[in-house]
This record gives sequence, C-alpha cells and structure tokens, in this order.
Amino acid sequence: EAVQPLLLLIPEHPQALRHAAYSGLLKTARLEHPKLAAKLVHYPAAAAAGHAALADFIAAELQAGDAAPEVRRSARGEREVKMLEEVRLSAGAGPIAGLGEGDTVWITGGLGGIGWQFARALGLERGVTVILSGRSPLDPAQESRLAALRAEGARVSYRAQDVADAAGVEALLREIRA
Repeated sequence: EAVQPLLLLIPEHPQALRHAAYSGLLKTARLEHPKLAAKLVHYPAAAAAGHAALADFIAAELQAGDAAPEVRRSARGEREVKMLEEVRLSAGAGPIAGLGEGDTVWITGGLGGIGWQFARALGLERGVTVILSGRSPLDPAQESRLAALRAEGARVSYRAQDVADAAGVEALLREIRA
C-alpha cells in the first residue's frame, strides 16, 4: 500500500501563528495512520501570487522524501526543517538569573506540571518566595504536596484566585506587593 502525502500549506503572515495547532494534529494523524505522510508547509505569502512558485514549492516538498512533519520554504526556495534541540544553560544563566532570596514570584496554574516544576526550582534552588494560584481551593492531596515542598525548605503558599476575575487579581497583587 502506497504512502499518501498530505500537505497543509500555510502562508507566512502575522496571523499564521493561529495555525500552530495544526502541527500537533498532523503529527497525531501520522502516528495513527502510518501510511499518511502529513506535513505542515510554511511558505512566503508572496509565492501564492505566483502560482508557478507555489507549485514549485509543493513539488519540491513531495519529492523531499523525508518524514519531517513541519517545514518552511523561503522565498529563494530553501528548505528549513523545524526541529527541537535541547539547550542546557550554565549556572546563573537565563532569564531567571537575577531571581533569588527576597524576590517573590506568582505562578498562576502553579499546581500543574510545568508550574509545579518552576515552583520547586525557584523555591528550593533560588530561595524565591513562590505564590501559587488556581481557580479552586486546594484539595487534601494538593495541600500535602505543598506541605512537603515547605518541609524541603521552600517558602511557598497558595491562593484560590481565578485570573479571569480582574478585581480579585488586583487584590492579590496588592497583597503580594505588601
């Protein structure tokens, strides 16, 4: 059975970011249907005006013969493949380098996976006071996780605050700044 190509063409323009979720959708489709070669292809918006240039981009991508799920074609026809690369920062580098003892950070949705990791790192490694918030009050399991983090030495607290409530957010900001 032959592999079926599926190219989703996205012209580059400021509003193209709203199409970013298609990349995940196509990656999932490829996993569920191994005979589907689905790709997201970004191309210069000017190429759409010249049908021949767009046709060239499509033909080149169909002949590429690789499994890259997301590619970009430049105005010169150069092919760029989107890839993730892990970057390790040296100690003290990065945007949180200046945070430390005496600083306070508010993390909304902080009991989720990423927020929790930031809370642990900032609270334990940097000595930052961490305020976590979410829409709901803590349940016993969450309170236990928070207590365990405090027992490890982190200064961390939780506030039930929906960030969609502007007045509540303002009040919590005043409390944090006080």
